[in-house]
Amino acid sequence: MTDLKANYARVEERVREALHKAGDADRRVTIVAVTKTVPIETVREFVSLSLTAHLGESRGQELRDKAAALDSTIQWNFIGPIQTNKVKYIARDAALVHSVDSRDIIDELDKRCAALNRSMDILIQVNISNEAQKGGVAPDAAETLIAAAKEKEHLSVRGLMGIASLSDDAVAVEREFALLRDLRDTLSSRYPSLTELSMGMSSDFGSALKYGATILRIGSLIFGERG
Repeated sequence: MTDLKANYARVEERVREALHKAGDADRRVTIVAVTKTVPIETVREFVSLSLTAHLGESRGQELRDKAAALDSTIQWNFIGPIQTNKVKYIARDAALVHSVDSRDIIDELDKRCAALNRSMDILIQVNISNEAQKGGVAPDAAETLIAAAKEKEHLSVRGLMGIASLSDDAVAVEREFALLRDLRDTLSSRYPSLTELSMGMSSDFGSALKYGATILRIGSLIFGERG
């Protein structure tokens, strides 16, 4: 049986160690527990432990179903590719959307949020690995999307998100995280609201923390490997 509390504690300890090593022990870091494909009973058990209010989903319908079944105080993070026909669920149930990477999605999110009379925080996803399947905009196109989102009444751009290469080449992975950090730092001089860097998952979050991550997306280290 998976010991969710012990698993989460180990992740927290590794985060503390990485921040200390980076000389930034006081940095605020949010751990998003990624519940993709995790059975609702297991998610409910995890929520009952009150370890974090931040849960992550990457499929619109799974977000819809779990949000309906669980406590309304959960801060749902949507972290996956966004299908236009699923935006209605994301706009209703998510507190933060990490994976905004097109004007169409910006327009649809704002429209849906307007209809619900709510505001939403978003991150612009940047393709830092240069892999088409990862999604995200090219680094030199990020500012255009930020400017487009800034024009929307119901959206607030809080930072950038990136997914590094699934690679054993630690130098290459760190180079990608450094790219996202440097881009955020450059853009934040013009857009001060860009304080967040969502980067780092179970396999590489130590490197992400080295380069300034403020949000980690952790699944398997908490819930175990899923099929």
